[in-house]
Amino acid sequence: MSGAAAKVLEDDPFFQVPPGFQGLDVQRQIVVYRRNLPHWRQEHGTYFVTARLADALPPLVLQELRQERLEFLKSAGTAFHSLQWQAFVRHQTARILQELDQGYGSCLLRDPAARDELAASLRHQHGRSCDIGCFVLMPNHWHALIRPYAGVELEVLLGRIKGFSAWQINRVLGAGGKLWGTESYDRLIRDGRHLANTMRYIVLNGQQACLPADDYQVWVSSEWEQAGWTAGAVISWDVLPS
Repeated sequence: MSGAAAKVLEDDPFFQVPPGFQGLDVQRQIVVYRRNLPHWRQEHGTYFVTARLADALPPLVLQELRQERLEFLKSAGTAFHSLQWQAFVRHQTARILQELDQGYGSCLLRDPAARDELAASLRHQHGRSCDIGCFVLMPNHWHALIRPYAGVELEVLLGRIKGFSAWQINRVLGAGGKLWGTESYDRLIRDGRHLANTMRYIVLNGQQACLPADDYQVWVSSEWEQAGWTAGAVISWDVLPS
């Protein structure tokens, strides 16, 4: 690589990743387990996480997704590391994200008091059990970039966030019953470009869903902002496929 080319890489924001970020390392152990969809786990990994309210996806959509998974399992088997499975997961995730942005269900998170409780639950874990780079709270779901600390399982961490926020939200709204969908969706971030693309999706989610500004909330950690990964900066970057 020439000196000029190396300088371009040094100046490329995608190679000046936020503190603590490590992309997917295919040379290290990857653990895969399956519920409805396969979940990839790697120590020190950063994940794009999506959690939804229990009523955020209509029964017909859930049935269609379930049937699609069953048919794919019959044809492709359970080799969850395969390129076929990875493509299928991307396909189903894209469908889920599209459906969530339609605003189905009670949309309890449209209430600022409910959003504040969820935001507090997320920020409480930041710096204790994980690093959260950014999140967006939408009316019926939320997205975040989360890096669990060593020894902290992502499932346990999400259980804490969802459990405590459900109790608090039901309290302030005078509601009851199941708040969150059972399974969260997550994807292991590959590299800096994947991270930037995902952060851009998060910070623009409310605008792209054509929501008024007071119907959603975006948060970026001070550590990421100090590293230059602000909401404004990531929107302006010329993001290339990773």
